Amino acid sequence: MNLDATMRRMYDLINAGDIDGFGALLADDFVDHEELPGLAPTKEGVVTFFRMYLAAFPDLRMVAEDVIVGGDKAVARLRATGTHTGA
Repeated sequence: MNLDATMRRMYDLINAGDIDGFGALLADDFVDHEELPGLAPTKEGVVTFFRMYLAAFPDLRMVAEDVIVGGDKAVARLRATGTHTGA
């Protein structure tokens, strides 16, 4: 698996509003290491977060400026833009 391409694909799916497609790329035992108030640090929690994020920022655009891969891990530095129109 090309982790760089997969990371970039995940943000492309979010940009397209395809949160189900984004979620399908997450492992079932995914653990989110960021604190999401009121949400579980799980695959379901992060999918819910991005649904809420897109509801608040319908023109959300996330661009992976850099993707760094080491072994079986990848990290991305992002630029996110959007107009807040929701709750």
